[in-house]
Amino acid sequence: MADQDEVQLVFRAVDQMSDTLKSIDSQLGKMGGTTKETTSAVESLGSKIGSVAQAIKSGFGAALGIDIFQKLDQGVHDLIDAIPAAISAGNAYIDQVHQIGLETGMSATQSSLLLAAVKELGIPTDNLGQLLARLSLNLSNN
Repeated sequence: MADQDEVQLVFRAVDQMSDTLKSIDSQLGKMGGTTKETTSAVESLGSKIGSVAQAIKSGFGAALGIDIFQKLDQGVHDLIDAIPAAISAGNAYIDQVHQIGLETGMSATQSSLLLAAVKELGIPTDNLGQLLARLSLNLSNN
C-alpha cells in the first residue's frame, strides 16, 4: 500500500502540473483563445481541408473516368479498323500460298512454310510464285 510520502508526492505533482497547464492555457488565450477554441479551430480547418481534398479527388476521378472512356473508345475503334486489314492480309497470304502451289506443284503446307521462311529472311514475296516457276523451268531446261 502507498505510504503518506508517496501520496503527498502525487498530489504535489498534480498540483504543479495544474499550474503549468493553466499557464499554457493563459498563453494560448493571449494568442487568440482558449485551448478549446484552438482545438475547435483546428478541427474546423481539418474538416475544410478534407472537403477540398474530396472535391479535388472527385474532379480527378471524373477527369480520369473521361480519359479512361476515351482510351477505351479509341481502342474499340482501332480494333474495328484493324479487323478488315487483318482479313485482307490473311486473304493475300492465302492467295500467295495458292499461287506458289499452282506454279511449283508444292502442297499448301510446303508453300506456306516456304513463304514464312522467305518472309522471315526479309525477302519480298510479291512475285515469289513467278520466280519459283521460272526457277523450276530453268532447272528442267538445263
